[in-house]
Amino acid sequence: MYLHKTSLVAENLLIRVLKRAKFLISQGFELPGTSPLKFFMEHKIDAFSFSYEVLKRFSYLDDYDIISSVKEWISVDDTVLSELSKMIINRDLLKIEMSNSPFSLNNQVKHIKETSVKFNISEEEAEYFVFADSVYNQAYNIQKQNVQILFKSGEVKDIANASDQANIHALSNKVTKYFICYPKMK
Repeated sequence: MYLHKTSLVAENLLIRVLKRAKFLISQGFELPGTSPLKFFMEHKIDAFSFSYEVLKRFSYLDDYDIISSVKEWISVDDTVLSELSKMIINRDLLKIEMSNSPFSLNNQVKHIKETSVKFNISEEEAEYFVFADSVYNQAYNIQKQNVQILFKSGEVKDIANASDQANIHALSNKVTKYFICYPKMK
């Protein structure tokens, strides 16, 4: 998992845009969008409904479908979807704080209440804008990756065992970071 703060916010924001759009469509809300994206927004796809036809439709879906639909959603009559879409298109992303320990529930609740007031939405809707989670980064996993080194002698060793550098073992340490995202209060 990549720990760059901007990427982390943008990815999570896009996930929330798509979840909100899918929720609105499930409630009968008519949203503009490209046909490849609309297919997946209008249908629940799971292991039982997956087929060659679904795979074929998925192959037609690309970043153009997502970004052009998000541009259209800026103008919809739903504050949550409209504001989330504006944040992505205008590159005015949520604020992010990172920590070595989890953020308190009180911290989240405070930001949810502020967001609810700022956008004049319910606290439930404000949860699209305020969220906390964790990510980890592990550059090298000794149990899974096993980078092997072939020596001139024909001997093969794992890089962690072959290297005389202590930092190879340091790269195998899992680093977990906690984050909270919320709108900037202007």
